[in-house]
Amino acid sequence: MAITNLRTPLYYATEEDIENLLLIDINDSFSPQVDNWLVAAEDDVNKFLGYTTASGVLNEQITDEVSESGTIDANNDLVIYPRKRPVSSVSKIELISGSSTISLSLTSGSETRYNIPEPRNYIYYPEGEISTTSASIAISGFRDIKYRKFLTRLTYVAGYETVPGPINMATAMIASDYALRHENKNGLSMIQQGRVTKEYFQRKDADSDLRKDAMSLLRPYVRTSGWLMG
Repeated sequence: MAITNLRTPLYYATEEDIENLLLIDINDSFSPQVDNWLVAAEDDVNKFLGYTTASGVLNEQITDEVSESGTIDANNDLVIYPRKRPVSSVSKIELISGSSTISLSLTSGSETRYNIPEPRNYIYYPEGEISTTSASIAISGFRDIKYRKFLTRLTYVAGYETVPGPINMATAMIASDYALRHENKNGLSMIQQGRVTKEYFQRKDADSDLRKDAMSLLRPYVRTSGWLMG
């Protein structure tokens, strides 16, 4: 029976990664099934980390994202936390308050007016750099809107250019768990030939050791996404 692919994997991990982890060789005829395990593993990783776009953790352009992610800090500088991270570059910042919009200039000559400090989770625009390309209200600095409710509209590039090693390993571990479940559908953990005895394991919390170890690897990356629930 032909296998229907869920979607094309993003390849956080590969079939070879699964083979190396489990120390096995997978027959080429199983490649479509392996792709489905990789897709399912990527979906698990994206859900755990909070990524919701089609590119997952990988680099992409986010266009006209509107959110309440901007604040004016104690020094009257603008700080914005985009939903997808890490942030690589920004091509639009607009501040919206009611029917009023302020479009910020992003460059001064060859230099950017904003900074993206490591680990590139937020955009920092100092009040001393403020310059607008258009504005329906006049402001002399960010302090003028410090106590007003405003939204930000951003166009920016964010995500990883290459999959970080721990995310690669975690994806391979989760995909391997799917492979092992396929191999041992009944959960057989022990068999004895003399007066045949079979024993089936029960997962107390439905997570295998592979999955638990994978989540431990992923945990430091959870805060790189602003789409977390709860």
